[in-house]
Amino acid sequence: MAEKEVTPELCDLDRLWYRFQELAEFRVMEGNCVAGERLWETVKSPGLAGTLTIRSTRQPREFVECAVNPRTFLLICRFGARPPAELKFPVAESAARQLDQTVTQVLDCLVWTEDGTEQAVAGFEL
Repeated sequence: MAEKEVTPELCDLDRLWYRFQELAEFRVMEGNCVAGERLWETVKSPGLAGTLTIRSTRQPREFVECAVNPRTFLLICRFGARPPAELKFPVAESAARQLDQTVTQVLDCLVWTEDGTEQAVAGFEL
């Protein structure tokens, strides 16, 4: 099996992917602290081919699983319940300064309003 060439673009993608994971983990931890209990947990697998899963500690069907596709440079987040959906956006265009906004949008899609209605994510394919 031939090794994949390491390009500057793949290094940037790797850096952005790890930063996205760090931000998401921090925001989940912060939310749990504000709530005073562990409502959400994060599970990640290593490497660029890995995934980050954020899941409810109370409702197993409420989760989002995010991964980066290194061929298309898309971050793909698949949601569990209500009904299953997929959110995609270009990572290269997100850049480091927009990652916080991206994390917010992913978490907003995961955490629905109390009346059970979906929160819209403007500008992204859902």
